[in-house]
Amino acid sequence: PTVSVILPNYNHAHYLPQCLNAMLDQSVKPTEIIVIDDASTDNSIEVISDFVRRDPVVKLIQNEKNIGNMPSNFKGLEQATCDYILLAAADDYLLPGFFEKSLKLLAKYPAAGLCSALSRRINEKGEYLDTVPKPPYLSTSPSYIPAQKMRDIMINRDNWAIMPTTALFNRKLANEARAFSPESGRYLDGFA
Repeated sequence: PTVSVILPNYNHAHYLPQCLNAMLDQSVKPTEIIVIDDASTDNSIEVISDFVRRDPVVKLIQNEKNIGNMPSNFKGLEQATCDYILLAAADDYLLPGFFEKSLKLLAKYPAAGLCSALSRRINEKGEYLDTVPKPPYLSTSPSYIPAQKMRDIMINRDNWAIMPTTALFNRKLANEARAFSPESGRYLDGFA
């Protein structure tokens, strides 16, 4: 399976090296990383362009004017070609093995619409703060949750049952369900 990463960016030049290096250093590398720069005023374009020159996996889309995070995500989704989609954030980074572990689990459960992991929150110094989502977890080990049960969980909890920036979405299933819909507004990842 192949992975498209959609990475909107606005003035996060100082985070981009750690974010992009963490993706490119994965044991299973994404097929494409589509960075959508939202008319940054810092040196983001310079940083992204350096990654584009170094690795053909990284692609740059430049917005002429600032349009916001969700419209930038949609621009990336229109360009994505892979089996799975990660809606990433420029101020986040992935831990080693993320794609490999996620894809193995998705291969085991082909009916799954997504695979999600826990997220560790850190401060500006890189010090561990806590884990998101908070317990109780949906599962304490890698597992499959059928769609109807997941729907019930989401209705009775909230989208923090799943950490959106660690959700690897099945693009075909998401498209069939129209999960990535402009009507979802800033709740794109939670709605999906």
